[in-house]
Amino acid sequence: GRVMVQFTIAATGSVASSVVQSSTLGNAAVEQCIARAVKAWVFPKPMGGIVVVTYPFTLQNASE
Repeated sequence: GRVMVQFTIAATGSVASSVVQSSTLGNAAVEQCIARAVKAWVFPKPMGGIVVVTYPFTLQNASE
């Protein structure tokens, strides 16, 4: 499945918000777990202010 997460990197480099934008998983618990994990990330301070990112996470079974 694919989970699209939109997150905002604050001027400090921390992730200020993280939300699931769309998903094909059909599993809200996994989708929210991914969004919470992204919220804990820290990036280098962006030049020029905040940055909004939309990133696709593609998941597949380990046996595939």
